[in-house]
Amino acid sequence: MQSRLIRCLFSDTLIINSVRRCSSTPKWDIFAALCMERRPVIAPEMNMIEKAVYNLMAKYEANKSLLSDHEVRIIRDKERQERLASGVEVSSEDFDKASLETAQEFEDRFASELEKLEFYPKKTKDDETNNTKSLNRCLDRRLLFFTSMKVGNSDKWTLPMVKIENQSSLREAIDGLVTDLFQENQVNLKVIGNAPLAVYTYKYGTKNRENLGSIGCKIFILKAFHLDGNASIKSDESRFNDFQWLTIEEARKIIPKEFWKAIRRSYVIDNVEPWVVRKTLEVIARKNEESKIRARI
Repeated sequence: MQSRLIRCLFSDTLIINSVRRCSSTPKWDIFAALCMERRPVIAPEMNMIEKAVYNLMAKYEANKSLLSDHEVRIIRDKERQERLASGVEVSSEDFDKASLETAQEFEDRFASELEKLEFYPKKTKDDETNNTKSLNRCLDRRLLFFTSMKVGNSDKWTLPMVKIENQSSLREAIDGLVTDLFQENQVNLKVIGNAPLAVYTYKYGTKNRENLGSIGCKIFILKAFHLDGNASIKSDESRFNDFQWLTIEEARKIIPKEFWKAIRRSYVIDNVEPWVVRKTLEVIARKNEESKIRARI
């Protein structure tokens, strides 16, 4: 009887302790953030690695490829002119073709037409005025959508985000955020999947923990691509004060460093560091030497 009572008291103690541990588990605020990107409208300039690989492949293909019809025509025109100048082995066909347009004249004619061609400028009026609310700027660069939100006692530039309360999934929260942000049929965007591409964890200060009842927040970032439409926030949306379309270089100057580290996981880096270029060129050169050695064997 006594041993049974001890076992009952011991089991009750375990249950109480487990309940206390569950009740003392730290609570986190969960947010869903939208990282919307407008992809380049025109072909961007090649970065250092792309230029190096392009020059290497162009040189390789020029050395290994057969002559094109135009190159063969240039050689035959030169041989014909030499025969006509020397008067040796000149045929009637040489005289007939001498009156026609040569390959060099063909090149000169198209070169002059190319000089007259006016290319559409890459820089727009919004580039000149630095209108960060316009999508008609930095056409060869990607732009990211940022909003100004009330964080604590000040406004901060960040990704548009919403706290998850009644929604059952991150995707539902993002769909609701898009509905709250933009007018109906104002903007067309495509959210990529239902899973986040990155997460940012932030712990509140002691005072905020007591006021909010949470140890911190976890911001799950979902990626979306802007397809068309003018993405400007609703005038009656009180949570967001302003918005901007920023390049990666512009955004990293105003976004907090730790949060930016999370954001940059959701896109491919535009700029390539010089040491990456050097290492890549070293690998290409080594592979080229290895192929030459194998060819000799």
